[in-house]
Amino acid sequence: MSTKQYMLRMRKEIDKFRMKDKKYHELNDEHSDLKTELQSNFAKIQSLADDFPDEEERKQQLGLLDETMTQLSELIKMNEEEIDLYAGNKFPEFKRRYPGIFKMFLKGNIDNSAFTHVLDTLTLVEEGQISLETGKEMGYHRFHK
Repeated sequence: MSTKQYMLRMRKEIDKFRMKDKKYHELNDEHSDLKTELQSNFAKIQSLADDFPDEEERKQQLGLLDETMTQLSELIKMNEEEIDLYAGNKFPEFKRRYPGIFKMFLKGNIDNSAFTHVLDTLTLVEEGQISLETGKEMGYHRFHK
């Protein structure tokens, strides 16, 4: 199986996993809720001067909100690690071989035109039609103009 075929197969499998896996959806929903709460607390911090004209009261509220922000940040980090571990256990070999691409697939964060170009260029390298160096230059010139 060529690298291109492998990548396309794995993308399809990971997309299916992202769309249908119940636990993955629960973890992502939790992640979204935590990020929303973090943004809400940040907005409260920004409006402290308006909401609490008394400086002492404002300092007290800032301390509470700062502690909440720290806790939310830790929860978000733990949730991200749990998502990564859970999804990684579903595709351990692919994650080990291509960790960056795995994360992009998992997030659904792929520029299709760039991905197709990379796979086509990789196929040319694998078939010996171009050198690895030429392939790198093709990518550089296409995406660094």
